Amino acid sequence: MKEITLIISVVTLLSCNSKNRESSKTIDVDSSVVQNITQYTITETRFSDFFERFMWDQEFQKSRVLFPFKQNNETISSHQDWKHLPFYSDYIPILSSDTIEYFLDDSTRNKFEFSMIDFQKRVSEKFNFKKINNQWFILSSESSSIEIQPDFEFLEFLINWSNDSTFQINHTRFPFPESYADSENDYENATRLIERADWKHLKLIPHVNKLMIFPNMTVDATIRSIFFRGIENGIWIEYSFEKIDGIWKLTGLEDYST
Repeated sequence: MKEITLIISVVTLLSCNSKNRESSKTIDVDSSVVQNITQYTITETRFSDFFERFMWDQEFQKSRVLFPFKQNNETISSHQDWKHLPFYSDYIPILSSDTIEYFLDDSTRNKFEFSMIDFQKRVSEKFNFKKINNQWFILSSESSSIEIQPDFEFLEFLINWSNDSTFQINHTRFPFPESYADSENDYENATRLIERADWKHLKLIPHVNKLMIFPNMTVDATIRSIFFRGIENGIWIEYSFEKIDGIWKLTGLEDYST
């Protein structure tokens, strides 16, 4: 099997709506004051319409922080003290117990939250967002140990699966199907079986650091998917895991990267 490239793709993460510049204004909501620091005003229906720009545009990000901002036990009072949060650059690794519809179908949401797992520091950071007057703002963030995460059992399995080649072989169901975009046939969908003899140890953890987890995770589900969603590039990859007789195993792979 060709070595799997984990730079991600296909579903272009977000589309930015047209940008209208207006003078700075103050919005009174829930007895709190939201100050638009910069002159950006964008009408956003979906969280995903806003999030990509929020990640890479530093001035825009400052304009979408609800101050005072609560970060763990500290309070950030104003945009002068704000430090840019880069989140992601090439792709977003998403953990799901069923589908990723929570992220895709968000047009009716007024609140949005997710946790981001840092495997190196063994820390989870939860971010809270709210839509105010059709614009998204970040409200707070809070860090905690990954050991108290509801899905810690699978996270711990994932660490062992990535780090230990023997553990990985024993926790992969061979043969398993790989669906992919066939570059030699005009990227038509194709499927092949991956045999044990074809498998090479995959160190997955470095590629899923900052793994995104949504609060609707069904921890007692016997299915897990890790989906790599590209940011304005052509990579789309999904790993499927299943708990079989009480043991997690890799059971499938889809790679529609173009």
